[in-house]
Amino acid sequence: MKKYTLIIIIIFLIIVSAFFVIRSNQNQARERGFYPVEDGVEKETEEYKDMIIENNKEDEDKITENGEPEKEEEKETEDKNKASANGFIRCLAEAGVVIYGSKTCPACASLTSSLGGYEAIKPIYVECSEEWDRCSSEMQTKYVPEIQIKGKLYTGSRSPDRIAEAVNCEI
Repeated sequence: MKKYTLIIIIIFLIIVSAFFVIRSNQNQARERGFYPVEDGVEKETEEYKDMIIENNKEDEDKITENGEPEKEEEKETEDKNKASANGFIRCLAEAGVVIYGSKTCPACASLTSSLGGYEAIKPIYVECSEEWDRCSSEMQTKYVPEIQIKGKLYTGSRSPDRIAEAVNCEI
């Protein structure tokens, strides 16, 4: 009888400790600016979105390392690079490339920055924290970033060169 009582107490303690661990993780997520939603995907709070918007505005006011505003030459080069990147993204869009991701995903952030940033890839990018229904119905895996080409899962390297090569687009 004592064995069964001891086993029941141990099981009860395991369940209670698991509850507190889950609760602690949820609280930590809230502190980071997220709250949990279904299927373990965290959704951004308005406060976090406001912080991202504010950081993006600060990035727009670029200043060189010595504290002086960027020179016109640098801006012209940057504009040419953006135009080239826009043409590349347009080519990917025409080839049927779709990237599903989340701003909370480090691999997604790395991929998007290698392609020119979130604004640049907007035509081919689906933000799953904002378009959860679309992601859950169109994605073939439950992992981001997911790249599809004309509805087929792309499993190659996530570098811009390899993606461009897969759809015959020039970078």
